[in-house]
Amino acid sequence: MLELLIVARRYASQRHHQQRIPYSHNYNENGQSKSSPLFRRKLLKLLQHAEARVPFYRERFRRAGVSAAKMEHPDDLRKLPPLTKDDIRANQTTLIAEGVEPATLHQSGTGGSTGEPLRFKYDHDSYEWRVAGAARADRWAGWDWGRRQFY
Repeated sequence: MLELLIVARRYASQRHHQQRIPYSHNYNENGQSKSSPLFRRKLLKLLQHAEARVPFYRERFRRAGVSAAKMEHPDDLRKLPPLTKDDIRANQTTLIAEGVEPATLHQSGTGGSTGEPLRFKYDHDSYEWRVAGAARADRWAGWDWGRRQFY
């Protein structure tokens, strides 16, 4: 809790950080328009991977009568039902892509403040992105590598 207060104080003391974080629901994290050809290609590649290699999504696509190869626009995703916390809880094993060894995955979860905690797994590449994102946020808040932290 104390760490949360310290981070909040850092953010409050450096209001200019908001200028560093361009935000719009029309752009992804790289500043690319969601209607750009590059964004659509990457989204299609992700959907094709999910349909081909993740049993949960393969079945979800089948039930919705959707094929990743036939999706032409991000709005086509509306045909798929949203992923819920209950889906994740009930399908832990089928949400792991075929060919991925479950023992190699990192485990994490939520604290359960809105009810039952949610446990999930992610790969090492995702772990590295999470650490990099946290470090970037800390830098925006005024902390940098090598500086002492108070916990």
